[in-house]
Parts: sequence; structure tokens; C-alpha cells
Amino acid sequence: MVNVASLEILSVVIGWSYFTAWSISFYPQLFLNLKLKNVEGLSFDFVFLNLLGFTCYSIYTIILYSQQSETVEINDIAFAVHATVLCTITAIQSLYYPKGNNKGLNKWCKITISLIIISILINLIFSLTNIFQWTFYWWLGYIKVFISLIKYIPQVIYNHQRKSTFG
Repeated sequence: MVNVASLEILSVVIGWSYFTAWSISFYPQLFLNLKLKNVEGLSFDFVFLNLLGFTCYSIYTIILYSQQSETVEINDIAFAVHATVLCTITAIQSLYYPKGNNKGLNKWCKITISLIIISILINLIFSLTNIFQWTFYWWLGYIKVFISLIKYIPQVIYNHQRKSTFG
């Protein structure tokens, strides 16, 4: 029979391993932008969808953790907030550095981000006024999942248009 304490230790080790592996994945793009002093090869649609997604995920995990949910550990919050900070830095780089032929956010992305933000505000109002028995933070979680499903598409399209993955 497996000891509960052993499972808890295993869960902590796996959780922090997850934090480390996924956190490391954000740094190469940051350092490449810094080295090249431009963001020509980076899809702004990806950058800003990613930022919105991780902002939602951060709020979601913080609320769940504050409600003492057993599904969220401190490493989940650490990852979400860390990812949001790194996405913010990447977004700042994309606004600051030369863009080359990069035209910025596409129309569809502006519309998508706007609709997501409007849906967040509507759900927040509904949640605060008890119009629905819907929990606001769950909506944020669904938005994060949705963004995770679509956020890479603009980068793939941009790479195809450029015939390059560099940058």
C-alpha cells in the first residue's frame, strides 16, 4: 500500500518539475529578442493572446487557491504568475523593438481579444450581481483553454508567410 505522505511528496516534486520545465520554455524567445534587438519573426497575435491567456490563468489559480481548493498548489500560482510576467516582458519587447515587416495585431485577433475581454466583464458582472449561479473564475479557466487551442495558429501562419521560423 502506498503511503499518503509519499504521494504528497511525489506531487510536490512533479509540480515543481512542471513549473521549472514550462518556465524555462519562455526564456529563449526573450533572450533572442534581446540579442537581435527586433521582433520581426514574432507573431504579435500569439504574444497578446498568450498574455491574455496567462493573465486569466493567474487570476483563476489565485482565486482557487484562496478558496483552499485541493486542485491548486502554490507551484501552479508561481507558474501562472511567472508566465504572465514573462509574457508581459515579451509584449513590451514587441512594442519597443523594431518590427521589420511585422504589421502588428491582425484584425481577427483584435476582434477575438475584444470579445474575450467583453465576455470576461459580462461574466464578472453576472457573478457579482448573482444573475447566474456561474462562478467567474471558471470562465477564466475556459478562456485559458480556448486561448491555448488557438494561440499558436497565428505564429504558424506568420512563419509560413515569411517562409522562415527565425526570430
